[in-house]
Amino acid sequence: MCSSDLLVKAFHTHSPCEVMEEKTLADSISVGIPRNPIKALHAVRTSLGTMIDVSDQHILDAMYIMGKHEGIFGEPAAAAACAGLIKARHLNIIKPHETVTIINTGNGLKDPKHAVSATQEPKLMKPDIDILIKYLEQEGEQ
Repeated sequence: MCSSDLLVKAFHTHSPCEVMEEKTLADSISVGIPRNPIKALHAVRTSLGTMIDVSDQHILDAMYIMGKHEGIFGEPAAAAACAGLIKARHLNIIKPHETVTIINTGNGLKDPKHAVSATQEPKLMKPDIDILIKYLEQEGEQ
């Protein structure tokens, strides 16, 4: 896990948040100490919610999944919510019959360096629909 999961640690250990170095590719949500950790922890506990952490690799995987399956080009911080959803589903925190909405406000153009590492190298080809169709027929969905 990245070292920016201090709220998750505090939540599960019932201890106060400790200042720690921010170290994650999702830098726009990476903080050494949240603005109001007491309120954040209280809100999750009183709503009977939970907290989970996700690794940088989970975030990159979510960026790829969002692009491939939903056509959404999200930045790492936005993809963190999708990564959390995937992990919560695998942990059965979110049940198969439940409905979940993720709000993604961060465009992948904010962080093109990590967007490139979340996907494959683009295939260069002439701007010709017949070439594209032939390529897709030969390569199939990967």
